[in-house]
Amino acid sequence: MTDNTNPTNEGQQPTQQSQKGKKQQQKPNTTRKTDINANKQKQQQPKKPKVIPHRDHYARISYLAQASQLMGDCNEGLSRCYTSTMTTVAKKTVLRLSPHLKRTVCKKCSRKLTPTNCDIELENLSRLQSSKANVLIYTCKCGTAKRFPVGKKEDYKLWADTASAN
Repeated sequence: MTDNTNPTNEGQQPTQQSQKGKKQQQKPNTTRKTDINANKQKQQQPKKPKVIPHRDHYARISYLAQASQLMGDCNEGLSRCYTSTMTTVAKKTVLRLSPHLKRTVCKKCSRKLTPTNCDIELENLSRLQSSKANVLIYTCKCGTAKRFPVGKKEDYKLWADTASAN
C-alpha cells in the first residue's frame, strides 16, 4: 500500500486533485473584444437581397388579374373564370391578395367591378348629411354591393400603401 499522505490534501486521492486542476485550466478566457470584432465583421458583409417566397404563385396571380382585366370588356365569361382562378390560387397557396385586387372583384360572381359592369353611387345616411359620413357603393349586376367609406379622412391610405407595409 502506498502512502498518500499529503499535509494539504488529507483524505483525498491525488487523482481527484489533478482532475480539478485540469478543469480550472480548461475554462476558456473569452473577452468582449473578440465578440465585438466578430460582430463588426458580420456587419461589414454585404446584405443579401431579400428572397420572396412563392414568387411563382404571386406571378401567376398577377398574370390572372391582368388577363381578367383585359378580357373584361370583350369576353366577360373568360374574365370571371380568370378572376375565380386567381382567388382559388391565392387560397390554396395561402397567400394574401392585395387590397387593391380585392376591391375590384365581386365576392359572389367573381366579376371585375368596373364602371361598365356595376353601378356606382355615393350614399350618406346621416341626419346632418355630414361629408364625413359619405359611403361609396359599388353594386354588381348580381346584386352584391361593396361599400367603402370615403368621407372620414381625406388623406386616408390603405395600410398596404404605407411605408411601414414594405
